[in-house]
Amino acid sequence: MVYKQWGYGNSESTQTFPIKFTNSVIGIYGSKRAINYEYTFAATSITNTNFFMSTRNAEGNSRVIACNWLAIGQ
Repeated sequence: MVYKQWGYGNSESTQTFPIKFTNSVIGIYGSKRAINYEYTFAATSITNTNFFMSTRNAEGNSRVIACNWLAIGQ
């Protein structure tokens, strides 16, 4: 069975899933809420309980930006 969880937080921080995924995380998708910034969303250090959310610009620099995220897992 596939489950979805979602949340909101600031980039450059660890995000904890509301409920632990039993088996694995299939993917995490995000969008930044700041319209005026050209930054991409990235999820790293993914476990069944949390992940690290970050944003990067074209030069690879980070900036704390509010983001929405959606996680899909089993």
